Amino acid sequence: MAAPCDTPSRILDAAERLFADRGIAATSLREITREAGVNLAAVNYHFGSKDGLIRELVRRRFSAVNEARLEALARLEAEYSPAPIPIEKLVRAFLEPAMRHFGEEDSAFPRFVGRLHLDPYPGMLQELRGAFLPVLERFLGPLQRVLPEVPRPVLFLRTFLMMGSLIHLLSNLRKHAEIFPACADALRDPDRILDELVGFAAAGLRHD
Repeated sequence: MAAPCDTPSRILDAAERLFADRGIAATSLREITREAGVNLAAVNYHFGSKDGLIRELVRRRFSAVNEARLEALARLEAEYSPAPIPIEKLVRAFLEPAMRHFGEEDSAFPRFVGRLHLDPYPGMLQELRGAFLPVLERFLGPLQRVLPEVPRPVLFLRTFLMMGSLIHLLSNLRKHAEIFPACADALRDPDRILDELVGFAAAGLRHD
């Protein structure tokens, strides 16, 4: 049985793995508690319900990443003001926290996010939007300054394409390396992946 202070994290970690592998609807609370080594009452005590558990799962993962993104953006604004921030710097500030946080081969959260898009669970896509849209809006201002010729709706779409590339890449690094052996070494190098993704995304954001 998990220690009381560790119980919420144990439940969240187990739920993240099972949701990523099976989907939310197909995973019961009993399966989660069995995986976590806690009793069923612990879920209700700490999270109130399955929906509350999912909301906390999204919140805990995105809060750390978003905080790092905003801190990186604030540093760039202090460094470059009043000039526009170079686009590669903005893209790196947005992508790097997620790469560092979710870039391990066995990280389940990107697979969980990808599964939510393929197999939506009622209300959860709204939770995801609420978790990242405010930060994305914060980045759109500096992006618009450095790319004034790109209409805002188009820029918004291109940032979604950038995020889609990130989620797809992180969803299963080990499997990608097996499917594409020619780039397996690169896929096992987080710094290389980040550099390539920054260049790819920056080119996509600025293309005519």
